[in-house]
Amino acid sequence: MVQFNGPHGKIPVAYLRRGSYNPPAEPTTTFEGKTVLVTGCSSGIGYQAAKKIPALSPMKLIIGIRIISKGEAAKAQILVQVSSIDSSIIEAYPIDHTSFDSVTKFVDAVKRSTQTLDSAILYVGAANSKYEPVEGGWDTTIKVNVLSAALVAMELLPLLRATPGSASEFVNSISYCNVTSEDVAPLIDEPSASALEFFNDPSR
Repeated sequence: MVQFNGPHGKIPVAYLRRGSYNPPAEPTTTFEGKTVLVTGCSSGIGYQAAKKIPALSPMKLIIGIRIISKGEAAKAQILVQVSSIDSSIIEAYPIDHTSFDSVTKFVDAVKRSTQTLDSAILYVGAANSKYEPVEGGWDTTIKVNVLSAALVAMELLPLLRATPGSASEFVNSISYCNVTSEDVAPLIDEPSASALEFFNDPSR
């Protein structure tokens, strides 16, 4: 685990820059006969993962994306990159993390599509600099990064548990580096306070 001890616990720019010049080695494992799911496939790590997985021979790749047209575009780019695969192994379903209803509909679609799930890579994140409420009165960042992310994981858990050797991974957990002691001090001073309600306060 990498720990950051700079001012306010922020991730050093030099660390981020080093990563851009030293990408990880290409994967050599195989997903042969396995079903893999990736969310957050419109950009970033989720998109890059969705592009690399088909070359590892999965039985099925399920991609979750907020705008389905972008999912189809991502699928088309994957098929260009890995022309040897059958287009039918890639399935795209819409999922909007600002809506619990959308999340449950996505999971229902996944369960109708497959009875096994070997790997789930959950990469959806929002990083708004200001309070932006969405459905239910929750701040966008809390709704997307915490509540809906947890809901997806819990709803997929029975399918993962029913599949021997399965795994689930939250890829955006490094965001903890931006949390300082000043951010959580009021919660320590007020043990009865709800963490979710505390951070959902527009004044914070």
